[in-house]
Formats: sequence, C-alpha cells, structure tokens
Amino acid sequence: MLPKFYLKREQTTTLYAKEVTSPYIEFHFHSHIELLAVLEGQIEVTVNDRQQLLQPGQIAVALSHDAHQFRSPTPSRAISIVIPTDMCAEFISAIGDRKTMSPFLTNEALFQTVCDCFSKMEASTNTICQKGHLYVLLGTLLACMQLEQRQDLPDPQLYSHLLQYINNHYTQDISLRTISTALGYNPSYLSRIFNNSFYTSIPKYITLLRLRHAVLMMQDPKKSITDCAYESGFHSLRTFYRVFQEEFHCSPREYRNK
Repeated sequence: MLPKFYLKREQTTTLYAKEVTSPYIEFHFHSHIELLAVLEGQIEVTVNDRQQLLQPGQIAVALSHDAHQFRSPTPSRAISIVIPTDMCAEFISAIGDRKTMSPFLTNEALFQTVCDCFSKMEASTNTICQKGHLYVLLGTLLACMQLEQRQDLPDPQLYSHLLQYINNHYTQDISLRTISTALGYNPSYLSRIFNNSFYTSIPKYITLLRLRHAVLMMQDPKKSITDCAYESGFHSLRTFYRVFQEEFHCSPREYRNK
C-alpha cells in the first residue's frame, strides 16, 4: 500500500484539534505533527511500517512525513490534533535528526495532559493561550517519547519541495532525472531518501498519483478511458491497463461499470 501526500493538509497553517468519531483516514503523510488519543472503542493505527490496535488511553504519534492511517473497526471516539510545523518549531528542533522508537504510547499522565490541553484549547478563543496549552502538551509528549537517531537525514525542506514538485507535475512527462535536475539534487540521492522515508519509489508514487487522477476523471461519463489515461500522464494505454489491474484488481472498464 502506497501512502498519499496530503497536499491540502500541507497547505493548512492553522491548528486542527477536534474530537472525531470512528475515524477512517487513508494512508497518507505531510510535514505536520499529528496525534490521535483514543477515548472510546478501538482504532487500528498504522505509522510507517508499524501497526497497532489502540485501546482507550493510548496515543499514536506521527512526526513530520511519517506515513499514517487510521481505521476504526467498531464505533469509537478519539481526540485528533494536527499541528502545522510553524506552530511547533521548537518541538521539531528538539526532535532534531531523531525519530520515535515506537509511535504508540501508553502513559496515563501523558493521556491526561492531552485531554486537559485539548479541552483548554477548544474552550479558548485566544491564539496565544491556545499555543501555550499546545506547548504544555508537546513538552509532556517530548518527555515521554523514546527517540533514536534517524539515518540519512536530508535537508529538512527537501521533503516538501520534492513532494510538491511531483504533485504539481505528475500529469506531465517527468522522471527521476527531470525531478533531480529541477531541484538540483543527485538522482541517486533523491531516490534513496524517498525510498527510505516513504517506503516506495518515486516512479511508483508518480504512477499512484496518475491512477488516482484517472479514476477521478472516469467519473465523468463524457470522458473516454483513453482520454483519462493520457490526460493523467500515462504515455501508453498498455501501461495504464497493466498498472490499473495491479492496483484495483479489475480493468478500467470494469471499474467504471461498477
């Protein structure tokens, strides 16, 4: 399963703090920090290559560019907090070139702090007070996380530049070489850090974006399947049909008929 770069979230600069019910969020990533604290029921959470069925009182943490997914097999309630990087620069600086040893935390004091700070942020209309409560939460989180050194750490801004470039140009004739030329990096280096960070290759990620674009276009009955393929960036119908079958386990025509 390939994660999707959540461009809409990436472009959001305000704090998101809500109580959610039975969340279902597809596998995705962005530069923001994201927390999920389970209040009731069970929620299956995946962060990068780790998966766990969280119980009430447990917390999942996705740091910048961690791929993550939430699935609720039964009715559930949880606190969801998404923090733009501009609002937590000191926290990110404190993390530095490290990563969490485990994205799942079971800590009663931390859970209580998350609940208390969430309630205060939700009740406050003063942005300075909200940020103060947020920093209490992040400080407690930092003290509870076990961190280890992250290997092969690139320029912190490279992830966003790379992902945004791909998202802006995937319908065009782009390749690892054209991307590396545009961004001014060695192709092998870009390939390695993308694979290490997102558990897939740049060509596979581009193919996934093109497939999703084609599927959205196929909802328009006036568009032929051929048009959908070529306008999504595919240069060969044979390639389009092959990768479509691999991803959706049916042909484009069968998918449209369903």
